[in-house]
Amino acid sequence: MASARGLANHSLYMARLLVSQWRVSLLDQPLMEQALNAAFAPALQLHLLNAYGWFLLACVRVASLPNCPPHDTKGLPALSLGIVEPEEIDECRHLEISGWLAQLQCPIPHGLPPKNHGAILASSGTYPSVGDFEDWMEALDRLIGRMGESLDEN
Repeated sequence: MASARGLANHSLYMARLLVSQWRVSLLDQPLMEQALNAAFAPALQLHLLNAYGWFLLACVRVASLPNCPPHDTKGLPALSLGIVEPEEIDECRHLEISGWLAQLQCPIPHGLPPKNHGAILASSGTYPSVGDFEDWMEALDRLIGRMGESLDEN
């Protein structure tokens, strides 16, 4: 049976693969930026939110893993009687309100944005950039590393 920490690490690994391929695709096909953003951004967001959710479940030490992880602290299961919520969860709540996690959790559009009177859109529209996702991925990796060490000590 997989562990929540193992699934978090797996989701981060999948995110790294996507970021790498997104970068390569943008270099190979710069005129396809809108379509590439529409293809990669939702998948990358899902992998990062899954990594975050699996790690949240590891923080609260759930006994039985759900099929899908929560994507925020509100989706965490109730703690068993007598179990104290780890301090790390409170820190995550704050990041979800204002911080890089709040940005990562923002809904992103589905599909391509509409064309503007036949003009070619040069910007990435309302999609976060690959750079934004790289920043969030690194921040999540640091958060998991730092909090993981703290959890391991307890």
